[in-house]
Amino acid sequence: MLKKGAGFIKFPTCATVWHSDSLFLPSKTKCTIMKNFATIDFATANYQRSSICSEGVVIVRDGKITDSLYRLVHPHPNVKNFAFEYHAQSQPEQVIACFRKIVKKNPQYARTYVKMGYTYADMGNEIKASECFRQAAQLGSLRAQAWLAGDEISKSRKAKLATFFKKHTWEEVRRCIVDANPHREKDVIWYEPIFEELKNLTPVEDDATICITDTGHVWCYDNYNHPQTPEEYYGCGYGLDIFGDKWELDLGKDVAGETIEDYSDEEIISACVGAMGFFVRG
Repeated sequence: MLKKGAGFIKFPTCATVWHSDSLFLPSKTKCTIMKNFATIDFATANYQRSSICSEGVVIVRDGKITDSLYRLVHPHPNVKNFAFEYHAQSQPEQVIACFRKIVKKNPQYARTYVKMGYTYADMGNEIKASECFRQAAQLGSLRAQAWLAGDEISKSRKAKLATFFKKHTWEEVRRCIVDANPHREKDVIWYEPIFEELKNLTPVEDDATICITDTGHVWCYDNYNHPQTPEEYYGCGYGLDIFGDKWELDLGKDVAGETIEDYSDEEIISACVGAMGFFVRG
């Protein structure tokens, strides 16, 4: 197996093959492909390039994989919110071990118990999952409380943005905003008409997923499920519509499962109302 500090490996052997820009059509263009090489890939915990949370290395000799390495990495500087769902599919035990280390140092961090609960649920261990959600609920997690109550969105982690608005009242959302930002209590009145308009609009199905990031402030971005353009493919398009002429499309977008895990319904609504009403208020 590969070991840390193995040094650089030189693989000069190459092979010439026919190359085509199409998967189905032959081409007269030649290209050179290495038969012996090492490839390295990194995954990040969030949108920050410095938040490396896993690494993978593969060694190929004579066109065949001969060795590989995969392991989780603790990002530096420390990152509050890992994209653990990516690793939980293939390394659930390692993910649980990381969660346990986090809650040992920060036993009052409810969101970690929620993430651990979802990981156990995906592993089919409902008993352990319920224990984690009960712990999170005791710490005040609305998402954990909803999961324990059998809430469909919390259980499936699937919903359109419009569903969140239909489920909740402005008073619930207002209270969420004020609790998180007491200094905004006087300003929150500006967002009530925006909430009510969004609640009553008819959503239009849209092929995109809304994600709320954890970069010090909450913002909403689009990730397309079936990208048709380079901008959509690379996820560097636009955020939620802030001028109000395409709100029906925003309401018809999916909310990412990771976002549902990380935030309560009220937090998701307040983040979107804040983003969509940013310039409307002005």
